[in-house]
Amino acid sequence: MLSDVFSVAFRTSSVPDVALFKRFQKQWPFINREVFTPASDDLFSSDDLRRLHDELYYDDAMKAQQPRDDYLELLHLSWTFLGGAPGSCVKFRAPGAMHHARWMAKAIYSLKIYMFQDQFVLTAAEKKGVTNISLFVALIYSRYWNEASLLKELLSMMPDFLHRYRLTHFELLGMPQQRLSIATFGTSRNI
Repeated sequence: MLSDVFSVAFRTSSVPDVALFKRFQKQWPFINREVFTPASDDLFSSDDLRRLHDELYYDDAMKAQQPRDDYLELLHLSWTFLGGAPGSCVKFRAPGAMHHARWMAKAIYSLKIYMFQDQFVLTAAEKKGVTNISLFVALIYSRYWNEASLLKELLSMMPDFLHRYRLTHFELLGMPQQRLSIATFGTSRNI
């Protein structure tokens, strides 16, 4: 599913350009981690996006659960991207290994690149792609990735997830409905 979002956001039919993430990883030692930019309010222009933004989730999820380190980092970055994390508690880990199969790593990289875009050179297309990916990850993907540890939970969350998925794709990415698909237990279905 995240691969569909990357394909549309970066306007490519293949795996997103990992070169962007490698450039960011190379630049990381020179980035001032005290100076970052969360998502601006103008990114949440519609009522639906504003409602998704205003839902309180990440702070409670990080306190109530004991997620794995990479899950915790994804939750924390999503919370920070949405402006929920006070500056004093924001800690950024160095970008880790990048592998084509690790979509969570791509989500984490995208959020970091967005928040440090003032210290990292992006083309207009890269900036737009990173912005759209970051919105999708922070508003939709991180929450459901975190909550779907059990198959039963995933199935019970699916209707709400699909509704939010449609909202963000149509509104943010201009993704045509026929391009939407969700990999469900090894099969792909249009939604």
